[in-house]
Amino acid sequence: MIIVHAGMHKTGSSSIQETFAKLDGNRVDCAPWRAANYSALFFALFHPYPEEQGGFRFSGIGPDGIEKLRNKWGKRLRQMLERRREQQATRPMIISAEVVVSYSRGGEEAVKKMADYLRSHSSEDVCVIAYVRPPRSFISSAFQQRIKGGSNLNLANLKVWPDYRWRFKKLDRIFGRENVTLKPFQRERLEGGDVVLDFAREIGITLDPGEVVRTNESLSLEAVAMLYVQTWFGDRFEPGTRREAQRRRSFVNRISRLGSRRFVLSDNLTNPLVEANRTDLDWMEARLDAPLSEPPVPEGEGIGSEAELIAAALAARPLVEDRIAQLVAGLPAHEIPDYDSSALGVPDADRPVYELARRLDFLKGPAQAPAPKEAEEKR
Repeated sequence: MIIVHAGMHKTGSSSIQETFAKLDGNRVDCAPWRAANYSALFFALFHPYPEEQGGFRFSGIGPDGIEKLRNKWGKRLRQMLERRREQQATRPMIISAEVVVSYSRGGEEAVKKMADYLRSHSSEDVCVIAYVRPPRSFISSAFQQRIKGGSNLNLANLKVWPDYRWRFKKLDRIFGRENVTLKPFQRERLEGGDVVLDFAREIGITLDPGEVVRTNESLSLEAVAMLYVQTWFGDRFEPGTRREAQRRRSFVNRISRLGSRRFVLSDNLTNPLVEANRTDLDWMEARLDAPLSEPPVPEGEGIGSEAELIAAALAARPLVEDRIAQLVAGLPAHEIPDYDSSALGVPDADRPVYELARRLDFLKGPAQAPAPKEAEEKR
């Protein structure tokens, strides 16, 4: 049996991928690729517009480079499928890629192409498993992830929704509803309260809890707040270049280690989105035959406005200054970059947030600190 694990994002997918990658050849087979997450493989082989997927470093390598990548890994996947058919393999084969249900121009075409490819090169059944995250926690996680990736989302005008029907209906249509298992991402509904153990049970694998690889990509409230401030008030990263993508990853890594408070949006902020999309949520709950209910966010724990998020960043300024001090502590005096942390040309009321943004700009890369200049209006 071939198992397509389709996410969705922020449902423990990384832990599933890393756990079963370590089991490759032992109880399961994993599709050939150079990473546990097959999202890039999915784009390279099946997507009609792989050159648009800069996040997977396809932009900039040109059509010839993409074609070479497609031929190389397509051949390896085809050989694996044919070998399993010849050997009449009984252990499941896993292809895990959250992007199967993510947003993308040409996404449904890519899913259909993948399904056709698997059927044409294999005699095995193809089944899909995906976990469905409740809407409020999805909105919080999606906001965090997009800010982490450099999107300039405005919390004052939040428009984030999982679009359940758009994501999941195509799976039923392409693979057949009888071959698609969708499960609520709710601890009480998972095997042992753990999504990795639950996935193992779904595919008929015995897994010891000690074999589970834990990954946690969530950022603290302080980290999300500082990324928000840097995005809106700092010097933005140049889009579309590998160098800047690497700088952003390095910057996020430095910021991610700061703070310990949990980031979550308040119900006052997410409730209007839920009500505006009630029809879509009703469809998803009917498809699951289960409610996607969530406990309320305790009062005072959730971020309810842009002002509250900025205030959290300003309160964490000492963490940023400590991080800067750590970075320059080991450098000789002549290698310590000069930078101006002042914010000129802005009202006094706005100066603290711009001064924080200047410090965050420094953390983008101390060796190339921004030159002094007047603060610009970013909004």
